[in-house]
Amino acid sequence: MIAHDAQDFASWITSTNGPGGDALEPSRWYTHQIPADYLNDTFPGCPNPDRRLLTSASPMLSANVGSAGSLGLTSFDVLDGTGYHRTSHYLFDGRRAPADQLGSDGVQPVLAFPAGQ
Repeated sequence: MIAHDAQDFASWITSTNGPGGDALEPSRWYTHQIPADYLNDTFPGCPNPDRRLLTSASPMLSANVGSAGSLGLTSFDVLDGTGYHRTSHYLFDGRRAPADQLGSDGVQPVLAFPAGQ
């Protein structure tokens, strides 16, 4: 459902003419997803997926809208009292494809939380 919503919206926004008569070019449209299948050092098919993937249904592939736009991802890496938990650990290797145009809506290399929070 999430993937269909992203695809439908991208198709609509890049095929509908605005007040000036022009449509937004697909190369200028980026989706915006938090790739839950890569949160906290996880990866697609890992034995213990992050619970956000289980509840959000938003894997990285849900941001892929094909020719209607470009892949846009938000990546959070967190440092807390239990360690360093990276979304970026496997994410950038997982999206490598020569034809992909990647837009990074937000990269937080380290978001620090004090122990116990």
